[in-house]
Amino acid sequence: MKKNSTIVSITGMGIISPAGQGIEPLWNACLQKQSLIENGLGTVKHDDIHAAQNSLTHSPWLKQAVDPKNKSLIMALYAITQALDEAEWEEFTPHDVIIIGTTTGQISIWEDELLSYTTGVSPAASGHAALCKQSLSSLSDDLKNILNFPGRIIILASACSASTQAMILAHDMLISGRANRCLAGGVEELGKLTINGFSSLKLLNNSPCKPFDQNRMGINLSEGAAFYSFEISPNRRSLAHFMGGASVLDSYHMTSPNPEGMGLQKAMLNTLANCRVKPADISFVHAHGTGSFHNDQAEAFALAQVFPNRPHVVSSKGVHGHALGASGALELGICLQVLNQSNIPPVTGLEIPDEKFSINLPTSVRHVSVGYLMKTTLGFGGVNSAFILKAENNA
Repeated sequence: MKKNSTIVSITGMGIISPAGQGIEPLWNACLQKQSLIENGLGTVKHDDIHAAQNSLTHSPWLKQAVDPKNKSLIMALYAITQALDEAEWEEFTPHDVIIIGTTTGQISIWEDELLSYTTGVSPAASGHAALCKQSLSSLSDDLKNILNFPGRIIILASACSASTQAMILAHDMLISGRANRCLAGGVEELGKLTINGFSSLKLLNNSPCKPFDQNRMGINLSEGAAFYSFEISPNRRSLAHFMGGASVLDSYHMTSPNPEGMGLQKAMLNTLANCRVKPADISFVHAHGTGSFHNDQAEAFALAQVFPNRPHVVSSKGVHGHALGASGALELGICLQVLNQSNIPPVTGLEIPDEKFSINLPTSVRHVSVGYLMKTTLGFGGVNSAFILKAENNA
């Protein structure tokens, strides 16, 4: 067990997903094995974006209006302000830090500007200026201006591990004294570039994905945003303790993991060592579990090697899809529900577990009290990350 008296707590949560606003509709979909995938994609509905934008007009945190066409910015701001309100922050300080994981930032705005520029709709000067404003940096610029945020904003774009690494970085910055408080999470918006890119790799599935299933056929891309407030010694009850994490780059292949998950094995072992937690203490793992042949094979092998105690292993992507850089943050919300409600959801989409996998995959809700859990994430380029959460009431 970790003996360090400095414990990082999660004190607030904000989520918008294909299930809607907040964690409850997403959690209920997980418990009911309800897939939110339509035509192979998990999209945040227009009505939910409109409702989120309306709530932002009444938020005291916003100092400027938000472009109603900027979907990624609306989702990010909604999740951030919800986390701030639950954590009962009163104002920002220069020592606060926002850390964002994303792969594309404000991609649809950039795509629209590119189309306008190339077709001559936009004047050459303004169109060129818009294209030079990269979609990642424009997200941080807009957040800083709209929130009038006095601290640093950090963007991580480490593929599908981005928001997982953002939250690990938040923990490390708090422990090291480089920040007093952190907001960390991720946002992802579906765009033409993303969908066509994954389609060219022949990784997409038009039907809901089937994580760890013998007949898995590919992934479902999705979108959404999730942010959390991280603090040391908060003045209120926390949602959970964030014990820390680790990342390992295995450099095996640009788009495929090592078949035996060697990088992920090291990331999980390093996480356990950093947190001073034994494998036997982990009773639940929220896996990356994309439903692709190679990911699930590598991840199942790695989990079996690291956890001979066979904890419950679940992927929720059969419900909401793969939100890429925001996936770790989105799935942290589900992990918090597992800790605080003592229910483990089933693996939605799993019908026939792959007989080669020797991991414990629940197909129905399990009523289990979880003290420690691990979340794993794998990203293109061999980026493997994991972190551990501890229930607040776990001595």
